Amino acid sequence: MQSISQLYSRYFSSKYGSYGPLYRRRFYSEPIDDEERMEVVMRYVHQEPLRLGLAENLDEWAWSSWHEYVGLDSDLPNVCEKPDTCRQLTKEQWRELLSKPLPEGTKCLEPKEYRAPKPTETQVLSMVRLMTTATNWAEFNAFPKDERLKTIKQLLQNGASIRQMEKLTGIGRGIIQNL
Repeated sequence: MQSISQLYSRYFSSKYGSYGPLYRRRFYSEPIDDEERMEVVMRYVHQEPLRLGLAENLDEWAWSSWHEYVGLDSDLPNVCEKPDTCRQLTKEQWRELLSKPLPEGTKCLEPKEYRAPKPTETQVLSMVRLMTTATNWAEFNAFPKDERLKTIKQLLQNGASIRQMEKLTGIGRGIIQNL
């Protein structure tokens, strides 16, 4: 998805003489860890045209894998790999499964929360100054280990990344990850 996005952005920018980002945020995906979640996501995706008012029923919506799952004729190629636990379902069982209403407020395939950009190294040092008496990284690294780790844990909670903490403090990634 990243390659497709980048290629299209370059094409669009060169064709229309624009600059800057074309998309608001990065492509988002989420892992599906169990069959129950898979069912919810499949129902959500297939019912989206109805929720958006793009179709009155799913048999009319041509741009979906709905046709493939429920066995309707379509000009689109069959491309879906059905989950192992659902391979034996009949066309009628697929229709029933994918049509079952979702609980109110169900959201899928959307970022869980907005994450603010991580603070710069200068901002992290400013936070250290506020939390401790250290005015630079050398002074911070001279503090007792327990105090340093406690401060690093707070910095991570305030948005600093593990990589930043590793680089700035010289403390190993494994130790920082386990805080």
